[in-house]
Amino acid sequence: MLTADDAAARRGVLDRHHAELDRRIARAQQSKSLVEHALACPAEDFMHCPEFERLVHDLDPARHGRAADRAG
Repeated sequence: MLTADDAAARRGVLDRHHAELDRRIARAQQSKSLVEHALACPAEDFMHCPEFERLVHDLDPARHGRAADRAG
């Protein structure tokens, strides 16, 4: 931002940074929901809970089905 050549370029940098922050915040909120569910899950083992699996899938759909890798 500080090294951009003009106001429009600085604005572009800020726009991209803002979008990246939104993505990171959304991911952190999803992660927090996953942890909160695991802590409060009524299942004997949250790794076998359908809701936990859904939250894992929502967090990282590219790795669906490998909850142990993501949770641990």
